[in-house]
Amino acid sequence: MRKFLLPLAMLGSLLAVPAHAQATRTWVSGVGDDVNPCSRTAPCKTFAGAISKTARNGEINCLDPGGFGAVTITKSITIDCHEVFASILHSGTTGVIINFNSFDPALDLRKTVRLRNINFNAADTGINGIRIIGAAASTGSEVFIEDCLIEGNFAGNGRGISDERTGGGELSISNTTVRNNSGLGIVILGGTGTGAQRSKVTVDNVLVQNSDFGIAISNASVSSTARFLPATLRPESRPSRPPRSSSPIRSAATTASASKRAPARPSFGWRTATSR
Repeated sequence: MRKFLLPLAMLGSLLAVPAHAQATRTWVSGVGDDVNPCSRTAPCKTFAGAISKTARNGEINCLDPGGFGAVTITKSITIDCHEVFASILHSGTTGVIINFNSFDPALDLRKTVRLRNINFNAADTGINGIRIIGAAASTGSEVFIEDCLIEGNFAGNGRGISDERTGGGELSISNTTVRNNSGLGIVILGGTGTGAQRSKVTVDNVLVQNSDFGIAISNASVSSTARFLPATLRPESRPSRPPRSSSPIRSAATTASASKRAPARPSFGWRTATSR
């Protein structure tokens, strides 16, 4: 019997299936399977399954409606589900974590993440809809959130969008609704350095409803800039919130600024702080 061991071992090596190369564009489907290569004809089931098979700077698209699960992003990527109903159900956890500390510093030069047309449903138990983290590795990073609905984060101080980068970076939020959160709708903690480590925020056509505060900007020691495009911040209709007479953005470091002042009845709510 010993004489058959070598031929069988050689045969096993010949039959081994090579790993799939990462594709620039991958696909998910409500009836997909994460064992698939995430191609259009053999899509994956979840964003987490597809991201490992998507190349850096690549794109994940949705073939048909479905719930595609929470995901942690550790490389430049676009998740775009326009024209398709795409949902992330993240009860008891965070929907999307963007961790710039895990980006490859040598190969990932863009450090850019785009999320488009995704509904985040935390089932009233979620922690954050989208959480962005990163220390020095986040300097020069960019996050674009477009055409999204984020709701139902009521676990503790639940937040819709939480930008916690200490190394700065850009955040652009457009055509997005954030609602039903026990804590802040949108929070930007701000960078802790100077120059390129500033936090830059652009908010365009964003609605925040039924949250502790609409947008909060915390600024420990350096400048952060926030730009709110004209006629794009729609105040929430919460009669229990009295009007505020202060300007919409003013940090203790007196360095945050906005290009447009708050509406006449800013029940939308602003809060600034120097620590969390």
